[in-house]
Amino acid sequence: MARSPDVLEDPTPLDSPRVDVRVRVAWLLRMSRAAGIDGEALSVTEMAHRLKDRGISASAPSVSGWETGRVAPGTAVLAYEAVLGREPGMLRSAVDVVRRNHGHDRPGAVVPPPRLVDLDRATDRVLGSRRTTGLDWLHFCEAALAVRPGLPRKLLRPAVDQLLSEVSRSVFTAYVTRYEALSLLRCGQYGGLVLQAVRDYVDEPGAQVVAEALGVVAERADRPCLRLLVPHLASEDPVMLRGAVVGFQNLASVGGLTPADWDQVVAPFVAAFNAHADDERQWLLLSNLWHALPPSVRTATRPDLVRPVNPAPPTWDPARLERHTTFCDRVTARVCDEVGIPHQPLLARLLFEAAFDPRGDRSWTATLLMMASPLRGPIAAAMSDAADHHEDPVVRAAARDLLTGLGHEASTKHALAWLDGGEPDLVAAALVELAHNRSRVPDDRLSAFLEEPDPVGRRALYYAGMMGRPALRRIAEDPAHRLHEGARWWRRHGSVITS
Repeated sequence: MARSPDVLEDPTPLDSPRVDVRVRVAWLLRMSRAAGIDGEALSVTEMAHRLKDRGISASAPSVSGWETGRVAPGTAVLAYEAVLGREPGMLRSAVDVVRRNHGHDRPGAVVPPPRLVDLDRATDRVLGSRRTTGLDWLHFCEAALAVRPGLPRKLLRPAVDQLLSEVSRSVFTAYVTRYEALSLLRCGQYGGLVLQAVRDYVDEPGAQVVAEALGVVAERADRPCLRLLVPHLASEDPVMLRGAVVGFQNLASVGGLTPADWDQVVAPFVAAFNAHADDERQWLLLSNLWHALPPSVRTATRPDLVRPVNPAPPTWDPARLERHTTFCDRVTARVCDEVGIPHQPLLARLLFEAAFDPRGDRSWTATLLMMASPLRGPIAAAMSDAADHHEDPVVRAAARDLLTGLGHEASTKHALAWLDGGEPDLVAAALVELAHNRSRVPDDRLSAFLEEPDPVGRRALYYAGMMGRPALRRIAEDPAHRLHEGARWWRRHGSVITS
């Protein structure tokens, strides 16, 4: 019997370096249409009619082609958002991230030069507005790339500085659209300008949120980026060190540097690893980086490390793999039964990648596809149950992390419980999650957290900054407070951005 056309699968092996990009995009579009408008599903014919009303050349066969992966949807993705009433940029950003991370077109193809009226419109929405959305930034950066040889540096540099600040304070769709906009500029003719802007941003006194900046500059693997990242391996600031790790992981994933280029990382990595060998948190962080580095670097560094690296998770051990895939199949069955759709093997695949795949880019893109899908709520509910009740502690921890990554309101009760548990790492994670969901922590508790050692104190400052809490002013005006410079940074840059 032929498989139902409502069922899509990614045929690539779980441990493959590649995924089927078109099938994943098709699945997101199909799930979105199936959820419909106010819970009423749209047929492919109805979807085609509504897309036509928005100027998209569409028919039932073309919609079917987009939703099976036979045909790339192109500009229809934004029209899907409009027809279905989804948050602007939600589907588009998820699709762009998957294509860029797993496609074969990095950087993207050059688009035709824009008409002057379109360039004016895109520019005005960024430079002439106080409420610029992430989608506005994405359109602006696309237009800037289409201008040849390019926009003047004096015009673009202030915009890039603002975009760097905003991406570091954005959440969910607002974050992904801005990150993609910066990635476009970094991978295009403005790559050097973005790199210099990132260098200045991370060197700012009290810089608080640098992982996004150091990650986006590494979306293009070149020697100047390597030279920017290497010194930060020696940083005593754990936030800066984590940002450097994110950057190096991106560089290794993007590829393109020669073994001779990577030789520059060997001595600094050994020095950083040995300096933090007795700090469990930093040892784990640098161990994770070691596993992501090219084989030549791992071979060259291993003999000089004063402590063995933490072993990589045995993800592909047959017994462990069976347990985890079975868990994902059961969660998928529960979600599909709840919403009344056929079993979705691709959802089970995404759950496995998001929860158990050790490759950061694979986990991130899988989480983003689920976050952008209309199944986000039921998935979060299932993860919430697993985080509380599953008998396997590995699965409980994975469910907790995925629940936090999805950013659904179901995570709030868990984050509030973590605040009461007294475990520093969980308290720190809870403060980040509550900041992203804009949930309130009482003033007295926040004040107490701000006085605790890191990681709690630093994450409490992050929460206070993202939420714009009054405690920032007190600390910013107290030069003796250890978080003084950080509070001043938050006061300069502002609070959370959600659109």
